[in-house]
Amino acid sequence: MENSRYKEERCLLKSRQTSILHFFSHIPGFDGIKHAVLWNNNQLDYVGTVQRMTKLLREYLYGSPLFGYVLLDNEFGCTVRQKMLNLERYGDAHAKAVCSIIISNYLEQQDRLTTPLKEVKGIVQVMKSPSDPYLDATGMMSIDAFKMKSVLFCTRHQFTLFEVVQIYNCTRNGTEIVVVDGGMEECLSSAQKYATENNYIFIDSEHTFQYAMVGLSTTGDEILKDQPDTDIILLPLRNPPLDCLSITAVSVYMKRVRPSVQTILSKSDKVESLFPDVMNIRWRTNIVPNANLPSLFNLLDEDYDIVDDIQDMNTSQWVTRVIREYTLHYSSMPKSIYNLSSLSNLLNRKYVDQVIEITEDEAAISFMRCLEYTHTQTDGRGALVFAALWHRKIITTPHDKIVGVLTGGYMDFISFQSILGYCLGISGHYFTINTENQIQDDTKSVSLLLQLLGSHSVSVQDVTFDRTGGSSPYHVRVIVQCTSKGFEQQETIASVLREEGYKVQMQARGSSVLPRNVRTSCEQTGNKEISQKYRPYLPRKMTDITPDSIREAAERIGGNTLRTPIYPDKYYSEICGCQLYLKLENIQQTGSFKIRGSSNMVLRVLEGSEPPKGLIAASAGNHAQGVALVAYKLGLPCAIVCPSYAPDGKLNYTRKYGAEVYKIGNSLEECAEYADKLCKERGWLYVKPFNDVDVIEGQGTMGKEILEDIPNVDTVLVNVGGGGMIAGIATYLKTINPKIRIIGVQSEVVAPLMDYKKTELFRVIPVGTTTIADGVNVRIPGGVHSNILRDLVDEYVSVTENEIASTIVNLLSSSRTLSEGAGCLGLAALLHKKVQVKPNERVCVIVCGGNIDMSTLGQIYEYGMRSLGRFFTINITVKDAPGQLSKMIALAAQSELKVQEVKHMRGVGNIQWNEANVIMSLYSHSFAQQNHFLKSLVQMKTHPVVVGREFVKDHDKLYKPFDDLLANVQGK
Repeated sequence: MENSRYKEERCLLKSRQTSILHFFSHIPGFDGIKHAVLWNNNQLDYVGTVQRMTKLLREYLYGSPLFGYVLLDNEFGCTVRQKMLNLERYGDAHAKAVCSIIISNYLEQQDRLTTPLKEVKGIVQVMKSPSDPYLDATGMMSIDAFKMKSVLFCTRHQFTLFEVVQIYNCTRNGTEIVVVDGGMEECLSSAQKYATENNYIFIDSEHTFQYAMVGLSTTGDEILKDQPDTDIILLPLRNPPLDCLSITAVSVYMKRVRPSVQTILSKSDKVESLFPDVMNIRWRTNIVPNANLPSLFNLLDEDYDIVDDIQDMNTSQWVTRVIREYTLHYSSMPKSIYNLSSLSNLLNRKYVDQVIEITEDEAAISFMRCLEYTHTQTDGRGALVFAALWHRKIITTPHDKIVGVLTGGYMDFISFQSILGYCLGISGHYFTINTENQIQDDTKSVSLLLQLLGSHSVSVQDVTFDRTGGSSPYHVRVIVQCTSKGFEQQETIASVLREEGYKVQMQARGSSVLPRNVRTSCEQTGNKEISQKYRPYLPRKMTDITPDSIREAAERIGGNTLRTPIYPDKYYSEICGCQLYLKLENIQQTGSFKIRGSSNMVLRVLEGSEPPKGLIAASAGNHAQGVALVAYKLGLPCAIVCPSYAPDGKLNYTRKYGAEVYKIGNSLEECAEYADKLCKERGWLYVKPFNDVDVIEGQGTMGKEILEDIPNVDTVLVNVGGGGMIAGIATYLKTINPKIRIIGVQSEVVAPLMDYKKTELFRVIPVGTTTIADGVNVRIPGGVHSNILRDLVDEYVSVTENEIASTIVNLLSSSRTLSEGAGCLGLAALLHKKVQVKPNERVCVIVCGGNIDMSTLGQIYEYGMRSLGRFFTINITVKDAPGQLSKMIALAAQSELKVQEVKHMRGVGNIQWNEANVIMSLYSHSFAQQNHFLKSLVQMKTHPVVVGREFVKDHDKLYKPFDDLLANVQGK
């Protein structure tokens, strides 16, 4: 039976491979290309062409990791890897397409160009009609990644809105625009002459889509290099034909190299989506961090003859028009490529094996789960891919090896806030209680209800009292909006309220969508790869840690940890005034660097003695997960002792690795005492979070990776709690190069080391102190490494709670990666000028953790958006007359603001009988929009007050236009 099935599969594969080989010999559209593709006996060598391009792209792109996580493997019941294209340069696979267009044109013109690619000084493009959809991105990439000059030639003609947006993007990127008075032939001739005279690359739009396809295919090449035995690849289908070219490129390449691979497309079931189509072009509009596309209307002058009358368009209308024209321009690709990439053709030829539909709620849940498990942000396309796995849309076996391609990561602040709020609602984090006129209209009754909710750890967001339309004048309907830890807690609350005699209606916000058959914990299985060699295990000293011992540790822990990427960040480099690199340790296994130290300690013990009976750790969450994962891989029982403030999200994941969790006391010191007691009772091994030589040595492996990726690094910023991470990194880096500056960053609320270098004394931190950066909430750091903290760390700085909150939001939006509070302290210190740096200084910031509750993220996000100018609240007194509120809303609409909440109150504050107090909360894209709205209100003869503006850094400068006008009006 087995032999028969094997023969049948081999025949199928051979038939499919023969078909694909025949197809690849006749890929249409490549015949006119000489040097940009490889030929073998007059046959297109597409695989060789793609593999060559993969090598060439490494010079200009970041590279996207293929990472897997133990919890996801366990929950999906097979091996799952995520290809994180959302971490690629500009957060999208299309960066590969654009780079490939530039490189391919260079290869094709090698007979004319006399210098190596790295020495070419510029590119020349021509805007034809219809315009090349990659035109503006090609100009941007040539400037940013290739360090070339970009020149765009165009004729005077009626510009479509999409072409105007392209020109706008080009000018913002630094592209030189040359307008030719004449026809297209004269324009082409002038552009080609200019390219020849200056030895520039001329971008020939005739083969743009072929070159783009080669670049997009490199994703398939990278996947098969990292995981050659891939069985299933999941790709998103969000907006044909935009996505179909990418799908064609990846699936056709993979079928050619590995015919047995299944290609499955994940498709939205709705045209109107929670994730709007604008996000598919977000990477193109966000390439300039401060770009505000609506302002292009102000830049249009008489030289641009626009086809459409756009002066009266609002943002939604013009975005819809741009997307439509953008899609039409994609449809203008050569007919041969268009037919090749059509979905019907891909299905007929079996390059795509299956298309599955995902509902909006399923995509929303998966968007949030992707954030939780991978700590990276994706857009609607990536959410579709993750949903196919999370909601069990595909049939798998335990032996299957699956790769999900997370494409696209850019999302504006307001869209993210809206989507996250919706996700929290349908996943059980938000709910509403409605008492239906059962509460007596007195304060004591309401107080008892709220006390009951508080005693069950329910957080109240809003309370509304409705005295209209009730059945009794002595009762009031109370509507309470709450946050919870999930549907299970909501059911408990409902049961408790009914037992207390309340007749309530409870409603989750949105419809609930739960994944099917998700496992709640890992089954412990021993790791056969653990080294069995024996050598006596002896206590060690800090002097035993050397660069060589840290290199040995890196080899030792390689099976348990990921080598996390280090990316240069242009956006933060410009803001911070240095050459800034981000070390993304937040996408490490367990979402934190802690797995390095715990793995090294336990594996060293195993090398020198009998395996321990079990593992115990005291931790607020990240170290707990690291120890729990090591125990899971070794098949050992595990117990974790955590303080009362430890986040539930971190503890839930710790339990999923099979660990017991005990909440003891209000500080890590109390937890450590209880953990030590458990160790003695059970005879288990105590894995310390930082005060241990082996743990510190494991954390030092980050220093090794930093120096390998940035050999000439000048400064490294390290977040500090107990000090184990900074001690290990400093030991490695300072031993090799004492000139490297090491800066420790703490939360201002918990900063015991601020005076340590001078006094060798810790600042006293009160017991029970809490901080948004819970991972560094250590009152008494140091231990075996105290001398390192004093001698090898150059400086300690601290950051405030609001500075941390704003950095979490900023990092997620700009770099598509999620950090917890303790993970982004170093970046916060740079953004808020706590550290002095020089323009050419190479600075590495470690984003060391990403484990944050989604409900906490939702709460933090509002504070962060406020400090970044994306959210604000005003208090204003107006005449209590019909039409006043509508005028204010109309002004908000004119300023392109989104209203979150409006409260219209009478008889409060210092107001007259014929006045009302209005509190309005709004979302904005910039402080410029806020000032425009505030100035409009002043012109309406009102005096608005921005609530909480003192918490916004440089608020006097940011609100100066409004302040000046208000002062002028009040002066009169």
